Amino acid sequence: MWWEFRQWRRQWLNWALFALGFAVILGSYVYASNQAQQANAREYDTLLAESQQLADADKNLADQTQTEKVTKQRAAIQREQTIISRYGRALTGHRRNLLSHRLAYYRLLQHPAFPFSQRSATVIHQAITRDRYLQQHELVPRENVSSLTPAAAFGRSQNAAVFLLILSLLVLQFGGLFARDWETGSIRLLLMLPQERQRLSRHKLGLALVIAGSELVLWSVFGYLLAAIRSG
Repeated sequence: MWWEFRQWRRQWLNWALFALGFAVILGSYVYASNQAQQANAREYDTLLAESQQLADADKNLADQTQTEKVTKQRAAIQREQTIISRYGRALTGHRRNLLSHRLAYYRLLQHPAFPFSQRSATVIHQAITRDRYLQQHELVPRENVSSLTPAAAFGRSQNAAVFLLILSLLVLQFGGLFARDWETGSIRLLLMLPQERQRLSRHKLGLALVIAGSELVLWSVFGYLLAAIRSG
């Protein structure tokens, strides 16, 4: 197996593909981070739209005769505006109290005094269930950190594109390990050696598995450390 490894490491293409694996992991992390930031941005835009809707409703009520009913409606709108504002500030500032403000916001959507949101009952129920679970187990929402945590980065990067790219790199590396002997004509010399043909195949296959496992470990550690450093 050592002889096969010496032949493998002399090929610059193998090292180029190995370095490309780190680029794939880095690209998957950047993509996952951008997706998370865009999700936060969409959530904040939704809050802004809802806040504006409440502001318009309060303006319309201000133009009406200020009866007791109108006064109560305006007070309810102010309470809802306060809850939305607190959630928005906690979301953009990655504050520790984000979970409590978000839970208060979704509880408000269950029975709003003044309807202002287009979120479905299913979305509201799922959000409350999620936040209650996080609260019960004292877990930190991923929106609390400016960058993805290692666990979140690993989970978001597990997609078909990353899997196929990594698999393609390994196939390109080790396809040559078996084909090179035929291309250079050294297969005839190897078959003339006093060894079984199956033993030669086992050595090559064993080398492929060892190097593939080592590369996967190094790529995974790189992705974990990258996410850990970025998330603090």
